[in-house]
Amino acid sequence: MPRKSTPPVKKTAAKKAAVKKPAKKPVKITFTAKVIDSSTKQPLPKVRVSVFAKGKRTANDTKLTDAQGKARLSTPPSKAYCLAAEKQEYFKTSVETTSLVDYVVSTILLTPEKTEAEKLRTNVDISFVVYNCSTLEPIQGATCTMKLLPNGPTYTATTDADGIATFNVPANHSYDLKVTKSGYTDVTISNVYLNSYSSGREFDFPLCPQ
Repeated sequence: MPRKSTPPVKKTAAKKAAVKKPAKKPVKITFTAKVIDSSTKQPLPKVRVSVFAKGKRTANDTKLTDAQGKARLSTPPSKAYCLAAEKQEYFKTSVETTSLVDYVVSTILLTPEKTEAEKLRTNVDISFVVYNCSTLEPIQGATCTMKLLPNGPTYTATTDADGIATFNVPANHSYDLKVTKSGYTDVTISNVYLNSYSSGREFDFPLCPQ
C-alpha cells in the first residue's frame, strides 16, 4: 500500500525587530560673547552674560566671562535675540541682534558707573543748603563747618544769597557737619562718612528761629 506523502512545511520568514531611530536633538546655536570696558577698552572678566529670545524674560543660557572677557553660550534659534551683561560697579547693558554666528564674536560694551579717575579722587565737593524752617527762604551768612573725625581740621564756609555753602574736602573720612546763624538754633549732623562716590552730595539744613 503506497505511503501518503507529507505536505511540505511552509517556512515563515523571521520578522525583523523594529529599530527605533534616535530622537533628534533640538538644534542650538553656540556663540561667543565678549565684554569690554567702554572707558579702558579692556576685556572684563566675571561679567554675567545671558542670552534671551527677544521678548522673553527667561534666559536660554547664562555664563560668566573668563579672563579674556569671553563667554560661550548656547540658545535655540530665534528671529531675534537679546544679550544682557551685568557686573558690579557697571551699568547693566543689553544688546539686540538678529544674528548669532559661531565664528563671529558678539561684543558688548559695559560702561562703569564711575571712571578710574573718579574712583581715585582724593577730594569730594559737598554743598550745604541752609533755609528758614518756617518760610523755606534761603538764609544768607550762615556759618557752616565740617570737622574731620576724630581729630582732624575743621573746614568753614559761609552761605551765599541762595543759602548755599560749598566745600572741597578729603574723601574716605567721617565728618561732623554743623550750621550756626545768629537768631537761629544750631543744627548738627554727626558722623557722616564721605567716600569718593559722595562728590556732588547736598545736605539740607532747615534752621528754626529762636
